[in-house]
Amino acid sequence: MVEAGVEPLAPYSGSRRGAWKSRCRECRSILDPGPSLANIERGQGGCGNCATYGFNPTAPAYVYLLGHESLRALKWGIANSERRIINHGYGGWAVLARWNSATGTEARAVERQIKQWAKDKGLRPAVAASDMRYRGYSETVSLAQVPLDTVWCQIVKIAEREPDVVQPAAIKSLQFGSR
Repeated sequence: MVEAGVEPLAPYSGSRRGAWKSRCRECRSILDPGPSLANIERGQGGCGNCATYGFNPTAPAYVYLLGHESLRALKWGIANSERRIINHGYGGWAVLARWNSATGTEARAVERQIKQWAKDKGLRPAVAASDMRYRGYSETVSLAQVPLDTVWCQIVKIAEREPDVVQPAAIKSLQFGSR
């Protein structure tokens, strides 16, 4: 952990996959949940605030809702840049809506609550991990399980506001496309 630039703030739980509350040795941020020992050993983890790659929790970010017409599926997630949704676009996903956040931490909190809501409702991922080149399969649901307006309203409720960007043509295509 120390070699990865983080100092543990709690005793080791004995689980290599469990999050380990830590402090970044560079910026002194508290990481809670922190990285797991398994992630550190694989060269992942460390401080997201100091990372020069991936998702940055201190930078402006957004929550997105995507739709896939042929899969009849929805996907939500978070990003700091357009690259994430551009990459998903290569796989046939279209932007339906986007909720901007001042920080990645705020966006991540919304994303986690959406995922928990889906889990509590018994909604299973609609897409296999192997079918998601740019990852994120666990943040998908089938339109056969739950309608778009239900997911939309839940995100509005969690985010406590309407989206900042809406793509009506993509929504119409998803709602009224071939079934």
